[in-house]
Amino acid sequence: MMRYIWSFVILACVIAWLVLSYVPTSTIALPVIAFDGVWAAAWFPVSAAVVLTMFIAIQVWLVFATARMLRKPADASLAATILQFRLSVSKEVFWTGLPLVMTVGLVLVSFTRNR
Repeated sequence: MMRYIWSFVILACVIAWLVLSYVPTSTIALPVIAFDGVWAAAWFPVSAAVVLTMFIAIQVWLVFATARMLRKPADASLAATILQFRLSVSKEVFWTGLPLVMTVGLVLVSFTRNR
């Protein structure tokens, strides 16, 4: 029963989002969030660089931790699970590192287009 309720709630949210996205601006006045002045010019790029650096560090750590865990399982049950699900180090490292590659790619494309 809860599955149906959550399905209807999510469906209602999506429909509301679509309606509010395409209704003319003269009909509904939605607030506009903008960052102007010194903060936007100086601090936003710095904070974006800090967050990007943290993301890259966490993703690199996840890739190495995944590779280490699959190469040297900590115990017999983990080794059995790796064999049971036929986990490959190369495939798991690829899928774990893909968000990192995609994010860095988007950053590079964004940086080169703004110059």
